[in-house]
Amino acid sequence: MSATDCDETHDLRAWLTATVQRIANEALGLRLSDSEAQDVYAVRLWRALETHFVKRATDPQSIADVEDLLEQLERGQLHYGLVRENVVIDVIVATGLERHENKAAIVFHENYMPVVRYHANRFAGQRGVDITENLAADLVLPRVGRPPKIATYRGLTPLKSWLRSVVVNKCVGAHRARREESLGESTEIAVEDTVETNALATDCESKLAPTFREAVDRLPVADRVLLKMLILDGVSQKTLAKTQGVDSGTLTRRRQKAAGKLLEEIQNLGLASGARHPATDCIELLLAGKVADLQSRLAMLLAAQFNKDEDSALGGTSL
Repeated sequence: MSATDCDETHDLRAWLTATVQRIANEALGLRLSDSEAQDVYAVRLWRALETHFVKRATDPQSIADVEDLLEQLERGQLHYGLVRENVVIDVIVATGLERHENKAAIVFHENYMPVVRYHANRFAGQRGVDITENLAADLVLPRVGRPPKIATYRGLTPLKSWLRSVVVNKCVGAHRARREESLGESTEIAVEDTVETNALATDCESKLAPTFREAVDRLPVADRVLLKMLILDGVSQKTLAKTQGVDSGTLTRRRQKAAGKLLEEIQNLGLASGARHPATDCIELLLAGKVADLQSRLAMLLAAQFNKDEDSALGGTSL
């Protein structure tokens, strides 16, 4: 490493330290006086910034590039669009929670728990609110062989959006546990829960239909053809690769990339408009992967959209 590299690394470290001190003070009223705390916050912020650089497919060449990205994130300019939240503050709050900082816990309860209760109530009623009432404590509990849940927050989306997924998973997990406990005790409760789940799946299907249609429409025609032939039509990858004059590994990468684009479009359409987007809760439920009826309905919905586009997609376009 050259002397210039050493100087730049030192300058970046100093900048990160000053930045986390500023944000921790502004967001939490917290003064990071000892170097150990400064390092923890600085590392967490830097990892978040690195993640955003990757999403933007850019490589910072100087501290000025890092400063520019930080300013964009503080304005809510994420890689998929503009949001109302400041993910930089979210990262600092999450770090404070993980370190059991009282001021971070206060900010979380004042600014984030109302959103948790809102989504818990929408998803599971009062039972959901009760399940998530001690969410802050659950997020910082140590887990066997893994860091606490809050440590997995990377600042890629607003913390409030991330918490929606946590809420959905907790409610679905509690729902499944309750059904298992009720087997043999109360058939009536199990039937009630099943009806409730089916109704939720039907409601989500109607909300997600426009999002799925738009996500498919945004895919390049070649990607639509590839996914349809391999996944929906059951064409073997070996056969298709031979037809296209490429090896199977190349086709695998193209399929994975196309499927990744589709999932990203679905996620972004739900998250870009924030908590008021009508499909957001359903997207979080879908990604939680717990409601089989919803997954089945959406698979049919997606297949129908691909089939609808078949004529135009196959109209002379090659992969």
